[in-house]
Amino acid sequence: MNRVIGKATRSTSGSYCLSLALALLCPVLSWALHPGKYVTQYSHSAWRIQDGFFTGSPMAVLQTQDGYVWVGTKSGLLRFDGVRFVPWNPEHGEHLPSNEITRLLVTRDGSFWIGTRAGLSRWKNGELTNYTSAPGGVLSLLEDREGNIWFQKLEADQATGPLCEVSGEQVRCRGVNDGVPFARGGDALAEDQQGTLWVGGETALLQLKNGSTNLIPLRGLNRNAGMEGITGLAFAPDGTLFVGMGVRGLGLGLQRLIEGRWRPVKTSELDGSDLVVSALYPDREGALWIGTRDRGIYRLYRNEFEHFDSTKGLSSDDVWSFTEDREGDLWVATSQGVDRFSDTKVISFSSSEGLCSGEIDSVLASRDGSLWIGGAGALSILRNGKVSCLRTGQGLPGSQVTSMLEDHAGKMWIGIDDTLSVYEKGRFREVKRQNGRPMGLVRGITEDAENSIWVTVMGPPATLIRIEGLKVKELHLEPDLPGARRIAADPAGGIWMGLLNGDLAHYQGGKVTTYQYSHDHAAQVHQLLVNDDQSVLAATTYGLVGWQKGRSSI
Repeated sequence: MNRVIGKATRSTSGSYCLSLALALLCPVLSWALHPGKYVTQYSHSAWRIQDGFFTGSPMAVLQTQDGYVWVGTKSGLLRFDGVRFVPWNPEHGEHLPSNEITRLLVTRDGSFWIGTRAGLSRWKNGELTNYTSAPGGVLSLLEDREGNIWFQKLEADQATGPLCEVSGEQVRCRGVNDGVPFARGGDALAEDQQGTLWVGGETALLQLKNGSTNLIPLRGLNRNAGMEGITGLAFAPDGTLFVGMGVRGLGLGLQRLIEGRWRPVKTSELDGSDLVVSALYPDREGALWIGTRDRGIYRLYRNEFEHFDSTKGLSSDDVWSFTEDREGDLWVATSQGVDRFSDTKVISFSSSEGLCSGEIDSVLASRDGSLWIGGAGALSILRNGKVSCLRTGQGLPGSQVTSMLEDHAGKMWIGIDDTLSVYEKGRFREVKRQNGRPMGLVRGITEDAENSIWVTVMGPPATLIRIEGLKVKELHLEPDLPGARRIAADPAGGIWMGLLNGDLAHYQGGKVTTYQYSHDHAAQVHQLLVNDDQSVLAATTYGLVGWQKGRSSI
């Protein structure tokens, strides 16, 4: 299970909050239910070398047609199935030219192209083909509109040249005699709508069309200065060509080519010439993602920059490549890991929109369309776009709202501090144990198929309580019944419990059945969902687990 390390949420002012726990550190509640003012929320996940996911720096990331995400690293090729990264090797004992993977490409015919430090390979229909006639490190890969594959080599020999084309099973490389005056290949290829191939080199930009070439020099790039030259090419929806360079300076960094003339990329937020660009990627929404060597990622959209770096959770400020998957998520390979950004349209509510608490601990959507938000010092009720507040000492009989439930009759059951109350007609009525003591800190509340209310209470000892009307009828203490952190009703009868030890259990009629999963001793169940078909899903610290028709899964 990938680790969600934080979310970057853009407010109406354009500022960001990136945190390990959005509900605690970034007091913003977001959802997409109301046609109001939309903002962009990036859900960000990261997998890092330091956490053991990779043994070498990721260089390239790509999704193939079967849905798998592949990561090329300096020590091999990995396949990600949504849970774990698994090393990949050809099925019949073949070998890639090198274990250092530099670039990846999926073409329209389903071929998976793998660029390595020592050459190019193709994987298709279970067969691996190595193109040994053009050895050398692969820096860039592109499929043109005719289905031909183009790549640039790290070093060019006098006989072949740095720019190569694969047509069928043949490879042809172009050099000085073919109008490609580069001593080594660059890391940038792009094709425009007219079918012209654009090639980024050490000191210039090259156009290739029907065998003819045109060289566009770039002032500031120097062949003898040891610079990386052009490192990224990307076309905007309006046809503007963005050119990224691996050196900052006047006329360098990030520039635009408009009608044959160079133009700076500059806003009030950022000067593009101050960037050391490592990669460019235009996404399907028309935004340009800019990878840099030392400042993380910039996103340029409608002439506005957004910035993500290691201070906001990015695995490294040294970015290598981008790709976009079929769901529209953006994947980033950096020198220290792989990051994923998910972009959704949401509405944000915070204290500036009237939210009563800066901390969100529980949320309930009621049948009348209102939204109840419990936190520290207040209970917020959002109804018809307006927020009303019950605060500590001003209608709320306590300081911390821990859990909520609306029962079949419309009564609200609310855990507050170490008590349980029913809220009805504007008044709280406390429900106590049989001995008259408070219920305790309520972790979860549910209503079963027979309309009994079940409550799980923090210990010691952890306690499961059944309530009929407003009176306690059953009380089960640990260890007679395993302690539960979350509970949910089973539509066929009884309740499901997400246990404090990370397992699942079902309780009905005095009988408990436990379903054990492989996990460490500190595992916990954070959320529990029981569907109408009686399948169960649990979000845990060790991944998403499930149960259906007598079978467990992880």
